[in-house]
Amino acid sequence: MPASPSREPNGNLPDHQLAAAAWSPPSQDVQKALQALVGYLNFSSGPAPTAAFLAWNQVHDEASGGDVLNGPPPFLIIRDWLEETALSLKASSPAFSNVDRALGLTNLLWSGLLPAYLDFHRDLLFHQPPELIFNGFFLGRCAEVMVQQIREDETIGSVQDESERLGQIISTLNDYVGYRPVAVLENRACQPYAHEFVRPIPQMIQGAGITAGPYRELIERAVLAINEAPEDILRAAAMDPQQLRELCLDPRAYDFDHPVNRRPNYHFGGWDEHAIDSDGRYDRFILRSVTLDSLLARVNETPDLPREELLEEAASVLAGTMLMASGISGWGPGCYSSDVTLRSLMVPIANFRDEFYNWRISRIGGSHGQRLLDEVKTRHQAFGAARQNLNAALARRRAIQLQHVQLARIYARLGYPDSATKQADVVPATSARLMCRIDCGMTLGLRALRTDHFPDAVEVPEQTFDLIRRAIECGALMDPWDILGFTGNFSLYPGIENSIHDSRLDELLYIIENLFGYIARVWSEAAARDDEVAYERMDRQYREVAQWWRTFAAHTVESVEATDPWESYESARLVAQALRLWHRGGAQRGDIAFWAPHADLFDSPRAYMLVISALLERKDFIPAQALLIHWLCQADRVGLRSGANSLPRLAERWLLQLRDHMRETPQELWPRVNKFFDYLEANAESFWSAPCFEVGDEEPRDRRRDNWEQELANANDDPTDLPEDDEESGLFDAAYENVSYRDTTDDGNEGSIFDTSSDSSSVDELEAEVKRLASRLDFLQSLARMWAVGADVALTEIHSATEAGTQVEPADSSDPVRRQQQIEALSAWARRAVANRIGLLELLSDVRAYKIKPAGTDKDSMRIYDRRRVLRDSLMERVITTAVEMADARRLIASALGALQGKLPEDVGEEFAEDDAGAIELFSALIAGDSERARERFPVFIEAILHRSLLYIPLSRGGDPVKIYVTRLRERVLRHLLHWLPRRGLFAETCRLIETARQMEQRHPIGAGAVTEFDGLYRAGYRSLVCSIAEAVLHATAGEPPSPAPTESPSASRELSVTDQDAIADRLIPLLERLTETMLGSWLAHSQTLRLSPLEAVSDPAKWERLIEFIQRYGDPIFTQGFLQLSNVRAVLHQDVSSWLERAVTDGDDLLEDTQLFRDLELGKIKINEASRWITLVFESLLDHHAEYQDYNSTTTQSDRGELIYTFLDFLRLRTRYERVAWNLKPIMWTHEVLVRMGLDQASLGWRESLNERIAAEAELYVQKLRELQRRHSMRMPTIADRIEERFVQPMTIDRMRSLVEPAMNDAEADRHSAAFEQLEAEANELSRTPVGVGLDLPPWLSALEDEVEKIGKRNLISEIDPQELMTIPVSPLSLDELQTQLSTAQTQGRRLPHIRRRKS
Repeated sequence: MPASPSREPNGNLPDHQLAAAAWSPPSQDVQKALQALVGYLNFSSGPAPTAAFLAWNQVHDEASGGDVLNGPPPFLIIRDWLEETALSLKASSPAFSNVDRALGLTNLLWSGLLPAYLDFHRDLLFHQPPELIFNGFFLGRCAEVMVQQIREDETIGSVQDESERLGQIISTLNDYVGYRPVAVLENRACQPYAHEFVRPIPQMIQGAGITAGPYRELIERAVLAINEAPEDILRAAAMDPQQLRELCLDPRAYDFDHPVNRRPNYHFGGWDEHAIDSDGRYDRFILRSVTLDSLLARVNETPDLPREELLEEAASVLAGTMLMASGISGWGPGCYSSDVTLRSLMVPIANFRDEFYNWRISRIGGSHGQRLLDEVKTRHQAFGAARQNLNAALARRRAIQLQHVQLARIYARLGYPDSATKQADVVPATSARLMCRIDCGMTLGLRALRTDHFPDAVEVPEQTFDLIRRAIECGALMDPWDILGFTGNFSLYPGIENSIHDSRLDELLYIIENLFGYIARVWSEAAARDDEVAYERMDRQYREVAQWWRTFAAHTVESVEATDPWESYESARLVAQALRLWHRGGAQRGDIAFWAPHADLFDSPRAYMLVISALLERKDFIPAQALLIHWLCQADRVGLRSGANSLPRLAERWLLQLRDHMRETPQELWPRVNKFFDYLEANAESFWSAPCFEVGDEEPRDRRRDNWEQELANANDDPTDLPEDDEESGLFDAAYENVSYRDTTDDGNEGSIFDTSSDSSSVDELEAEVKRLASRLDFLQSLARMWAVGADVALTEIHSATEAGTQVEPADSSDPVRRQQQIEALSAWARRAVANRIGLLELLSDVRAYKIKPAGTDKDSMRIYDRRRVLRDSLMERVITTAVEMADARRLIASALGALQGKLPEDVGEEFAEDDAGAIELFSALIAGDSERARERFPVFIEAILHRSLLYIPLSRGGDPVKIYVTRLRERVLRHLLHWLPRRGLFAETCRLIETARQMEQRHPIGAGAVTEFDGLYRAGYRSLVCSIAEAVLHATAGEPPSPAPTESPSASRELSVTDQDAIADRLIPLLERLTETMLGSWLAHSQTLRLSPLEAVSDPAKWERLIEFIQRYGDPIFTQGFLQLSNVRAVLHQDVSSWLERAVTDGDDLLEDTQLFRDLELGKIKINEASRWITLVFESLLDHHAEYQDYNSTTTQSDRGELIYTFLDFLRLRTRYERVAWNLKPIMWTHEVLVRMGLDQASLGWRESLNERIAAEAELYVQKLRELQRRHSMRMPTIADRIEERFVQPMTIDRMRSLVEPAMNDAEADRHSAAFEQLEAEANELSRTPVGVGLDLPPWLSALEDEVEKIGKRNLISEIDPQELMTIPVSPLSLDELQTQLSTAQTQGRRLPHIRRRKS
């Protein structure tokens, strides 16, 4: 769509365009047409005849000169011509002696209606050039409404006098809204908002021709093709060309994020379901400009083919899409009966579409027809090139919208509103522009609060509320009535099965919650300042918004997470009152007595959150603690969590901020922390212990402690030492009797999952139980992490001593009483953690025993089964995660006790297993800063863990949850060590531990489907090594002090001269190359055992050919889009494909009956096991590469046919080979990431250039293979092509961009020029020139930026605990000589590369 010319802010046309000008005089024929129009305007009072529209179109044709977008605007020329003609007729014809009505209507139309129309739609049609809107037919429709509403005897006043009448005319003119489900409520008759309705732009009126403009030729040919189409095709498509009274263009910008665009064929247009003739048939068809523009793009951008042929193909495809769109709605409201579903229409539509396209090729004939027939052979579809190009163009536009919208939001959050607006304006969608303005307004308002520009912050809520209402009323945001009416869903077609989640709901809730949060903050600030005017204004504003929002009752919809707005208002009011009392009372920080009388006012999670957050911002920790405990006491009444208002998260924030604030005064810090945990224990009641599972079978379970200990011991045993029949035995025997996740009964069912007894409870009960347990598990998870932080606080004295380079013996504490108090407190925490862990494992046992009703083979049954399974498995995942946190806390507390006491603690509620004791001793030494003792204990620990496994089968594949728990806990131990060992200078031990982890996986395989954690462990250890080496070089070269934090330093905090940067690079790069060479062997050895994709199983050409043969023979229908829905695929895989096929053959199945696969299975021509193997491979590939599969569906024509899915898999095979190389390069990438994070620009540049030189040739080979695949299969596959065209090095660009986010945010906050943002914006502009993917998922670089902004925001708030930051382990920097020695030793510890072994030999 061409760019819009400038327009005044109010939407009016610029004055210079409205000024009269001297145009070329009209031709004689047009003069006759103008005379007819003057007569019509002067004398008519009814509907316009076809002749009038013919005249309007004829006049517009000549005024435009064939090109409406170049030269003077045609509609302005028409005005001058009409006025001149009227005056000429007045002077020459007695019949026209009075032309006041014609002149008055002309003036009112051009000076009043057209500007008023643009102003009315200033949000919805901002992107449209007036020249495209105001064509001859549109002017004719405007005039038609005017002459009917203004009687002949009425006087036409000035534009100002006629404002009310103009509003009525616009209301009549706006008669189209498209497919817009409307909620049906008992006490309200809902309708679309006035600003949602538009007047579609007429492109063709029956009998009057087609309007001039960019689409004229295309539409003309498409309409002709439909008129000539065979009767049976038109009948199947519910398309009668004689009913096509008007063909229009939807003037609204196409918004790819709107759920209506998931309605099949909606982007192709469709019948206007509100334009119905007297026979009950639709008579107005609406086209979408996004489709027309995409079709014309190929015509205008393909110079190697004749334009005439390209245009004919585009018109044929347009005609085909119109038929498909017609097939969805039918010819009228009575076309389809109530039993017709969206799914049942898909096959007939595909059939008549293919018939039509084949007929069109036969009609075209000649050399052009022969070329199209040849194209069918390569692209497997008629008009494949044009159709595929259309799909690709639509995907590209969707990707462009996604990228610019997301970039606008990121810039807004960074604090750069001008750049954000520039990005939003690239996208014509109204939602993008308005959401950007909302984001920018609140971001700048928050900055104004922080920088003491309070009056600016006060103005934001009113502006934001106005924008929100405007967005709702023009359809840019979801209609809030639809939340109650449709429970947050969007109906694509009548029938509950055709409803999807309305993603706009999440956006609307997010915006409303942000606005409430913003007003509350400003209100609190006004209270703290005792600014009465601002206080009252925020009160009034919050009340107004809350009353408005409460009208829609979103908080009453169970499936929607929305708080009661009036509750939010009351909470904010109480907070503001309390803070005003605090200010006026002159209360000092820490005065609990002052707050106590007001504590009972806080009766909702939001109220507590607001006041506690306000207190934390003011570092008022004691009253914040009092309110946290009060909240906990009221948990049964108000709950621990509502939306983002969470007591566990806020408690973590309180503790982290307290530790950060009082780190320098440990003698005061510990008593506060200890008292906090005392309060928690005294008031937590049932939250202090693990919950029970309250649904399912009420059978007594064996809870004996000995059983638990035995099971955990079994799970820890060397897998190779277990008897074959004992692999699934242990502590869960009582709960899992006669249950197995592998089919041992030969009945096709996986244990109790297909128990034929009735369900022990409904899925609704399970959902309710998951919600109930969620808050309990959240609390326990946070409690475990807080205990670990509390243990770290107890060690503050030791940390201070080790940072100063001295050693503190356990008996040397300056305060023995406090030391003993710490030991007793930590011991009590450890004992409670042990009890909670056992309780959580009991809960895990009960959840696993929950029986799921058996599923049939039909889609609905599989969807229900999948939903229940996902609910149960997600709960088990949550329990496992909480149990790991609890056990990890127990281990860290015991380690802290070891550091405090100088020996392994005894009174912690249980005896330690061998590897557990070794880990605690090692942790204790590292915490105490005793590197020599850690080095001494390290071999013992390695020996203890070497025979353990680090692999597990995930729940989704039937894995044992206890083994998952044990393995994840073991992985957590190794992760802590890999973070801490390098910080204490133990580089050689770190390398050995990484290699040990690899051997643990390699020596103890557990079967297909196992999940490896080695890559995460390697990444943690390797990054920590790189960071510690860089810290040492910085310390030695530039005198930089070592970092106290366990992560790499942010680049914003480090300023180095150019000389220092060069010197550091010269020293650091050789050391890092040596480290990489040492460590790469372990990584590559691991890579060889790793399956990156199921398709690696068919890398052999012979196996690949057998897979192709199976797909070509049996691919339809099991590999078609209709069946390959995510829930179907997951359910079939979880039930096991063999079992699914056996039940289908035995019991019958609507999908498989009458298929070649079904017949061959029955005849024994193919065995179930063989079919299962190939189907499993395809299904697993689709599941692992679902984003790419969505690309395949949305951009290719091959996706319509299941027997062609091998073409998609062929692209995936290439992607998999590319990913293998990229995987092998990960250590190189991680090194670069650490360097840019630490602000070592010269070193990172050298590292980047070195990789680029080494990998460029191989990257080019992959690009060439991609091009060959694209030619062979006539597909582009953007998601795969974009990945391969990264040429392995783009992740380094992303690293560099991420490192610029924090300095850019800091510059925006300080209101200073930002070189960092300029560089970031330049990089982003370069990447956004080539849109990535198909717009269904964010490109990697945008996801990375979004993650970075989110991470920095959380870190600035200190809002949650990073598991790696539980304990403080300061850096003990080595000298450069010590570094070299450590790296030499490390070369003997890791798995060396072949050339290293040769060198040593």
